[in-house]
Amino acid sequence: MKKHILITTLLLSLLSTVSVAKEGHLSSYWHALPENGLSIDKANTSDSLNSVDDFFTNMVGSSLGALDDYENDPLNKATKNGWHLGGFKTSIALGFSGKIGLLAFGGTKALEVYWAKKKKKAVKEENLESSIPTVTITDQSSQEDLANELEPVIKQLVASKKIKDEKEFRKNLKSASEDFYAYTQGMKSVKSKYIWRPAKVRLDMNFSATGSLVPAVGVLVKVGGAIRVRLEFVRIMSKNPAGNKMANHASLSKRGKKIREGTKTLLHDLSFEVTKAYEDLENKWNPEDHDFTFKLVGMAVGFGASGNVGVASFSGSVIPIFYFKRFKDGTSPSALDKSAKRPINLIVDNDSTNFGYAKSAKLNYDKGIKESLFKLARKKVRKGLKKAMKFAYKTTNKIHKKAERRKAKGKESKWIVSKIKSAYVFSLGGSVGPAKIFAKPLLLLFWVNKNK
Repeated sequence: MKKHILITTLLLSLLSTVSVAKEGHLSSYWHALPENGLSIDKANTSDSLNSVDDFFTNMVGSSLGALDDYENDPLNKATKNGWHLGGFKTSIALGFSGKIGLLAFGGTKALEVYWAKKKKKAVKEENLESSIPTVTITDQSSQEDLANELEPVIKQLVASKKIKDEKEFRKNLKSASEDFYAYTQGMKSVKSKYIWRPAKVRLDMNFSATGSLVPAVGVLVKVGGAIRVRLEFVRIMSKNPAGNKMANHASLSKRGKKIREGTKTLLHDLSFEVTKAYEDLENKWNPEDHDFTFKLVGMAVGFGASGNVGVASFSGSVIPIFYFKRFKDGTSPSALDKSAKRPINLIVDNDSTNFGYAKSAKLNYDKGIKESLFKLARKKVRKGLKKAMKFAYKTTNKIHKKAERRKAKGKESKWIVSKIKSAYVFSLGGSVGPAKIFAKPLLLLFWVNKNK
């Protein structure tokens, strides 16, 4: 009988063992952002991770120990239907003051460590969430194609009685999908040939039973009461962006055209900065010489009420994530690129803390009804990206080495770290720090084991 793979993020039999991992405290160098009222402790400005060394030792040991104990227990062997444990995820959260520990329920994850069996076929991320209705389009898809692909999803959710108000649901889904399509056309229009280029965009939408869109950070989503619908656009021609045919934008509304043009500009600039930041990291650390490879960079993007597209850190319900991938045929950023001095838009919620810091730091911004637009200097964005990449590299390397040292001590395991995902937030001044437990992350970094 064909074996099925069971992927789970929470097994009570494992959780009770993994939870013994001690807490650690991250250096303020990594997490302190000025608008949060925190400053870097001058007595602790090290960029090392020594202060969380014991935490990672315990986390790795307890995770691997729990997985091996689970596997060796006869009661947990494959069932008659062929189900068995195929993967596990350890979620790590960062507190306001820098305390780091395991996250069992609810909240933003600063780090997610994925464990998989050695020499087993990798399980794609999409398979972990196969229950989410997903519609995927490509370069060749029209707005009408997207609408046609959504129709079966609509009928399925209405028939399941999960959606009570079909008319409201259709209206809100149509509006969100039109925005999504405009984002994809902006991405399709990017002509950048840089090494890191946008290859995919994903939009996860959350609906209430009445058909209303709810923010991803809302209470309904946290308690699992929202109905999720996912849209994806895969740029199948992204290896040769200069050769892509221009899309037919005639169907785009005035709003859609603003989203398209703003997205095109933003993604070009982010492609430049991600490539430059990674090259600087590569020159110093040679990260590809290790067992892990830097796989993806994800950026949250939104459209503000002011009519601008920017990196998004506000409570919107239509915030797609653009994923940048490395291409071997890409080029390095040139100082002659006239766009290199153009600022990066950051859109944030209107918040008294943000305004207070902006005033003290003498930052200019455009205030809207619900959110405000800050323009980040390119040098600061690049510095922030490099810091995030360095943190991701160091934590990945440390966690992997902990597992290898455990093996060297004779504690051989059937499991390895297959992937580590980390989440970050931007400061209004351009700095970057790991996302804290109640933050809205806007930058995601993925490191993947080459030997999985």
